[in-house]
Amino acid sequence: MANLVMGEFSEATTPGAWMVDFIPRLRHIPEWMPGAGFKKTAKLFRHHLLQNVQDPYQYVRDQMTNGKGDVSYVAGLIKDIHRKIDPEEESIIAWTAASMMNAGTDTTGATLLAFFAAMVIYPKVQKKAQEEISRATGGSRLPSFTDKPNLPYITAMAQEVLRWHTLAPMGFPHMTTEDDTYRGYFIPKNTLLFPAVASLTHDPEVYHDPMEFKPERYFEPYNEPSPSDLVFGFGRRSCPGRWIAEQTLFLSIAQTLAVFRIEREVDAEGREIEVGYEQLPGVISRVKPFPCRIVLRDETYRMYVE
Repeated sequence: MANLVMGEFSEATTPGAWMVDFIPRLRHIPEWMPGAGFKKTAKLFRHHLLQNVQDPYQYVRDQMTNGKGDVSYVAGLIKDIHRKIDPEEESIIAWTAASMMNAGTDTTGATLLAFFAAMVIYPKVQKKAQEEISRATGGSRLPSFTDKPNLPYITAMAQEVLRWHTLAPMGFPHMTTEDDTYRGYFIPKNTLLFPAVASLTHDPEVYHDPMEFKPERYFEPYNEPSPSDLVFGFGRRSCPGRWIAEQTLFLSIAQTLAVFRIEREVDAEGREIEVGYEQLPGVISRVKPFPCRIVLRDETYRMYVE
């Protein structure tokens, strides 16, 4: 259900997809009129969204009633209240839980897919990262957050994944609440604005060789800026999970490369299959599917995957 809802979210927020976004008065026309199909679509999307919010919450409530509740965000909040929960509190708990689940599911998966693509396309980067991990851990354990000061290249890789594969190329729409003027351009009230995030993260005046995956760009002599202030949105609607996302990406990269090699797939004749980078269109963009092999770096790491 979460995947369905996120797919519908992407469809609903696609720039230019809905005429009602540009002619707001269309929201007043009845459903039976030609051109009002967006209303039926919106009702269906709303039904799926509410189901996605309410069903998991009710499942946790039922489990707790039967004495089977596991430790979770929802269960913890319900226990902390120590009294009957009113409808407003229930709604807040259910919606915040669903927001975290849905936002993290699609974006995290798409970002990690881009990381795997980069490792297939840039094996030298992967090798350098694995050497840094081995120095930090001695090859005897998985890296953790406490290793971060000793893993600057891994930290740079996490930043580069966010820049190289801009997850939301056009950001998310904002609307001006009043007339404004910016650098001589008049922007009327209620203007729909889309930040061209991908253009910012691939600006050759800021990032040299912007289409290449180069973690080195964040070190001397380049010292190029972190893309984090661009890729997580702007203003009051910027991503509230930014800090969790960055830390999760760092640890996922570090632990994956500690255990596995990500290699090019071979064809029936044993020749490596070339992989190129292609970004699919969408509000939340993914890398075009690609073949690869994921193999253990060494048998000593098998204990971590069994």
